[in-house]
Amino acid sequence: MTPELPHTLASRGDTGRLTAVPLVIAVFLGVLGLVFLAVPTSGTRATGVVLLAITAFLLWIWRRNKRITDRLEPGVIDVPSTVFFLGSRVPVRFRRLVKQGSTDTSDITARLVLQEWVRYRQGTDTRTASEEVQSIPVEVARAWDGRHVIGEMLLEIPSFPPSFEASDNKVTWELHVDMTFTDGFTEDSVIPLWVVPAAQRSDLERLGLT
Repeated sequence: MTPELPHTLASRGDTGRLTAVPLVIAVFLGVLGLVFLAVPTSGTRATGVVLLAITAFLLWIWRRNKRITDRLEPGVIDVPSTVFFLGSRVPVRFRRLVKQGSTDTSDITARLVLQEWVRYRQGTDTRTASEEVQSIPVEVARAWDGRHVIGEMLLEIPSFPPSFEASDNKVTWELHVDMTFTDGFTEDSVIPLWVVPAAQRSDLERLGLT
């Protein structure tokens, strides 16, 4: 039985999906593509074909996003604290409300992921790079309450490194939860975690920030 988990963290990416944005862009590019196709020159028609191909891809994105938002609310996790400490073991309950369709899942998997992002200069250019440095599988105990997909888990936070954010460098921890429903529908949630050294625990508790 998971202990009382008073805090809730929301996922990133599946929160507030802008399903109308790719649709509006697709309509605009589609109309523009048809205009180019109507112009009797080979180069212009080739541009029209490219624009229609981009339109088809954006319509696929829109349809995918709409299916997700019609079926599911954004994923959340219930946790004992909004701050995670290096070297700690943290009970977590993942929840995602199913608005329509089956709540039955054939699989739920989770990973604790360490990402690094850097921005650097190369000659006169400014470039960015992102890398998944570490991926730690997390065991998930599946459960249901009739409306939510639920996954109970225990996160084992490594002893290094902590989260870090500067103008040109970021080190971030994330919980990735992937779901596969029995009808073949798949979806994922990415929940950012703020991880700090254990030595900061007493200071954060004194300030009421945990």
